[in-house]
Amino acid sequence: MIDNNETLGDLIHGFTAQGDKFTAGCETDKIKHYIAVCHSINPKKYVCTVKAWQWWDLDVGEKLAKLFASAGQTPSVIKSDYVIDDQVGRFNEGDWVRSSLLLTFHENCIFETPNTFYLLVGEGTRKSINSNLAGAMF
Repeated sequence: MIDNNETLGDLIHGFTAQGDKFTAGCETDKIKHYIAVCHSINPKKYVCTVKAWQWWDLDVGEKLAKLFASAGQTPSVIKSDYVIDDQVGRFNEGDWVRSSLLLTFHENCIFETPNTFYLLVGEGTRKSINSNLAGAMF
């Protein structure tokens, strides 16, 4: 739930601000190659290929950031407005998705979470966002 201290401006910014251009993501013609890279890293983990994505660095505070780090995670998620393909069928083409927390970022286009590789296709953006706001959006 959003804290009463959150302003309407914070909500509007969270929903509409694109963030800064982030030079990550692969070209469309490299999707098959990077899916193979994902399978070489962990053949049991599924790949969700996305475009129109944003990398959100969650503002969780120093104490929680240390807790996440001790668990091997980074307080960052991917929010995509377009799923190209999801190998396990959780999402249909054209659906939106938000990932769980980042474990590792590979090859400048593979965002690995505990259960999934998110293959980032095309250009994206990156922004910091209040973790309460990010949770309230979904």
